[in-house]
Amino acid sequence: VAFKKGWEHSRNGQDLCGYYIGRPHDGLTEVIIVKNCEKGKDGYMVECEAGEPGLLVVKGGNVMKGYVSDPAATAKAFEEGWYVNLGDVCFYFPAGEGGSSKDVYWLSRESNLMIRGGTNYSYEQVNAELTSFLEKEYHLEKGKVEVAVVGLKIDSEHEDSCCVTISLSDEDADRERVEATFLDRAKASVSKGAMPTYFMFGKIPKTFKGSILTKDLVKRWEAEVEKKGVKQTRKKKPRVK
Repeated sequence: VAFKKGWEHSRNGQDLCGYYIGRPHDGLTEVIIVKNCEKGKDGYMVECEAGEPGLLVVKGGNVMKGYVSDPAATAKAFEEGWYVNLGDVCFYFPAGEGGSSKDVYWLSRESNLMIRGGTNYSYEQVNAELTSFLEKEYHLEKGKVEVAVVGLKIDSEHEDSCCVTISLSDEDADRERVEATFLDRAKASVSKGAMPTYFMFGKIPKTFKGSILTKDLVKRWEAEVEKKGVKQTRKKKPRVK
């Protein structure tokens, strides 16, 4: 039942297929899911609601005491005993009926998380929603279009812009139709978390196993942002058309 609950989870109109990774052990380990692990940022160490994606932080005797001969790194990795450096995006559901424990589900890594309207969205889920939208809206065959998004803070220090890279197997008529209407049609149809801010066409960088190279995609978008003269409010996240 716990496994199935994670596979079938959805939130704010988005499917969030999570993989069950276990639960804390009372008296030995503690687990919370928080909105942000970066000091000074909105949502820092604020706990997420059940089913809301956030960052996994842990506490207990199974956690290391710190980094050898590196007090600065240790201070950065811990907050009041909580280890905040895991970088895993997860969500939880209460374990059992009325229980205080949590069943925890893994979604992705922190680098694949977008913050919009105070809510966390995983890149994988946004990719899936926008791909499905393109196929249905433009009557494209499955496999003919692929989407990869990254979040960049361009207009706001608190909100990620959704920067969409679209890869089409045919570059002619389909590209022309999508280019002319994609932003307007998507904004009228997709969920808030998947609403695109900027988009461009191009090949999506991947590993030999087929996983999207997010860091390469971010660099490409940063170059695009700089080329168009759009100022980023924070260096490590993108957006453009």
